[in-house]
Amino acid sequence: MDFRIKGFQHCMCLILCTIYLVQCVSLYEFEKVGNFAYYIGEGDNASVIFYWFDARQECRSNGGQLVSVVSETQMNDLQKYIIDRRYANGSRFFTSGHSFHSPEPFKWDALQESVDYSKWLPGEGPKDSSFLSLQLIDSQLFMVTSLGFYEYYICEYETRQQKLCKILKTPDFYIPSVAIILAIILALKLILKNSKRKAKEDEQALVGSNDPS
Repeated sequence: MDFRIKGFQHCMCLILCTIYLVQCVSLYEFEKVGNFAYYIGEGDNASVIFYWFDARQECRSNGGQLVSVVSETQMNDLQKYIIDRRYANGSRFFTSGHSFHSPEPFKWDALQESVDYSKWLPGEGPKDSSFLSLQLIDSQLFMVTSLGFYEYYICEYETRQQKLCKILKTPDFYIPSVAIILAIILALKLILKNSKRKAKEDEQALVGSNDPS
C-alpha cells in the first residue's frame, strides 16, 4: 500500500481519537434519575446568577444539554430529585425550552421539538420571546416563563445516539454534509488512482531494469 494512503489513514485515526476523547471529557458527575441522568448547575454562592445561553454552553461543554421535560413521569422524577437535594421553596431552574423563532408556543431547544407536555404554575402560560423554566413551589415542580436569568440550571446527559439523531434532524445538515462526504470520496479516489499509477510505474521500472535487451 502506498505510504500516502497509510499517512492519510493515520491522520484520520488521530482526528477521530481526538474527537472521541474530547467528547468523553466531562467535569460534571451526572446522577441517574429514572430513565435519565442529570446535573444541577449552581454558583459558589446564592448571589451567582446564570444567563440562559451561558448555562446551555456549560451543559454542552460537559456532554449534555439543558433538560427537556417531555412527560409527567420525567417531571415527577425531577421533582423528587430536586426535593431530595433540599433546594429551597421558590428555587428556579433553566430548561432548554424557549419561544424564540418558533411557530409553536414553545419548543425544546435541545430536541428541536415542540413542547407537548406541560405543567404550568397557575397564572403562568406560554409567552412570546421568553424562556421556559422550572420552579419549586410548595414541594411541587411547575413550568414558568423567564427572561433568561436564574440561579440554577439542569443539565441532561446526552448520549452519542441522541447527538447523532439531533444532527440528522437539523435542516442545515444535509447540503454541507453531502458536500463534505463527496469531497472525501473524491480525495480517496485521487489517492487510490495515484497509488495505482505509482505502482504501475514501479512495476514497469522494475521490469525494465531486468530486461536483458
